[in-house]
Amino acid sequence: MAGVRPKLTTEDRITKAKIVMLKLYPFWAYLVMHMECVEDKTGLIPTAGVKMNSKYIYYNAEFIDSLDDDELIGLLCHEVMHVAFEHPNRCRKRDPNRWNIATDVWINGTLQAESITLPKCGLLPSNDEYTFTDGKTLDTITKRFAEEVYTHVPEGEGGSGGSGGGQGQEDSKNPGFDDHGQWGDDDGEDDGVGGTRSEIDWPKVMAEAAQAAKAQGKAPAGVDRWVEVMSGRMLDWRSILYSAIVTMIPHDYTFARPSRRSINAGMYLPSTKKENMELAWIEDTSGSMSARDIGEGRAMLADIIRMFENVKVWVVDCDAGVHGEPYELTERNVASFLAAPMQGGGGTDFRPAFDYMVEHFPHLKMMVYYTDGYGTFPPENDFNFRTVWLLQPQHCDESDVPFGQVLPLGRYPLPDQV
Repeated sequence: MAGVRPKLTTEDRITKAKIVMLKLYPFWAYLVMHMECVEDKTGLIPTAGVKMNSKYIYYNAEFIDSLDDDELIGLLCHEVMHVAFEHPNRCRKRDPNRWNIATDVWINGTLQAESITLPKCGLLPSNDEYTFTDGKTLDTITKRFAEEVYTHVPEGEGGSGGSGGGQGQEDSKNPGFDDHGQWGDDDGEDDGVGGTRSEIDWPKVMAEAAQAAKAQGKAPAGVDRWVEVMSGRMLDWRSILYSAIVTMIPHDYTFARPSRRSINAGMYLPSTKKENMELAWIEDTSGSMSARDIGEGRAMLADIIRMFENVKVWVVDCDAGVHGEPYELTERNVASFLAAPMQGGGGTDFRPAFDYMVEHFPHLKMMVYYTDGYGTFPPENDFNFRTVWLLQPQHCDESDVPFGQVLPLGRYPLPDQV
């Protein structure tokens, strides 16, 4: 019939969406232009998803066809944010289902703040808040790191099917609108959905995207902070603290499990065996540390504890003196630890915590003191353990700390501080 336009193919609709994005959402359009969209014809991907170190957005054609044009744009924005913010790589030892939920919630909240429409089957916050299936609500989603959101995702959320759970959803196996499997590496293997490893410099691309969006007066809120974080100009304390802990873990060698690399080389050499170590985390619970400070510190510690199976962590509350007994933190009691009330509220003296650990923990290898740095320090560093000062955002001058490694933290501002 004359005048009737032919129905666009899935590939044509994706191309059209990219073109529309150039005008409406230039920041995300610039990022998406560095990706290729590839149809999955194996049936392994029910919706859409990305892999680690990939330049591809994989999609299920039937799912794409079920979306309207605005939802398709939202989907592309969502997927490219996973890659640009290196979410697959940042998963590390975390549960992939819960990590997918955390990153989905953060991304979707961020896109909603820019009035970008998302598929209705996604994990969608409401007014920058998200309610998990255990009934607990997390606010100011977009002002947090995905790692912090992860600590609030209940155990078992997402089942074995992917994203799962979510605002007003009772089906714990609902995969949302994207699926990353096990966040595997795009190693180029011919599995039907594998491609070529990406060499894209995402921090550089993100900085360029921000400039392009600013030139049009359409830069998203918080974009400068994203660029700072991804370019490394904002201190990546997690990586530094992770490296510091790793270097302190004692190593031994065993022939019971020979090094696979040496066998491949025609030799029989022992493999490295990591031994257990004790680490102390001191919470500054003085009056200058707010409930938010303590909560953020505990969320960070909960994130760290999951990275090390052979590290025993003791938590001690201290203001001008040590309160209560040390709390042995494990993955099994993280939830109760996050909810436990802090003990203290007085002045700040760092010396009692050092004296306590010297007396009660002779095998301690490292102490991490989470504080604002305003207090009385020990007169000298004559301790047998390494000291790391993790300074919360409103902290003292770094030069005031007389010894140890100092890691100042950054923080996304709250809405009234923007």
